[in-house]
Amino acid sequence: MALSKTRAELVQTALEEIKVLAAGQSPSVEDSDKVERALEPLLAELAVREIIYIADSDAIPLAVFNPLARRLGAEIAGAFGAQGPAIEDEEWRLSRIAAGRPTYAPLEQPDGDYGAISTSGYS
Repeated sequence: MALSKTRAELVQTALEEIKVLAAGQSPSVEDSDKVERALEPLLAELAVREIIYIADSDAIPLAVFNPLARRLGAEIAGAFGAQGPAIEDEEWRLSRIAAGRPTYAPLEQPDGDYGAISTSGYS
């Protein structure tokens, strides 16, 4: 079983989400190009806003694939005269997946002074 999906699968699934394609139908070159033009700016925006970072759009982890496809569908819906899913819902799902579980590890290694301010050199 593959642990990731491709960019082409993401494009197809996003078009299926907004009902431009029936399940299993292949997108036209024009439709694919329209979605492709929206994909990279969307991935950059999600990364800058610290929602999720996708390192390789040809190896999208399964855990984020469906919410990302729905978020992409929401982004492109207007261009196809369709209504997409709620952007906020999908971004919340993506951010929760990316957040992972707490590690309970200390944020820094204690050095013994526990944040004490050095007074050497002060009078």
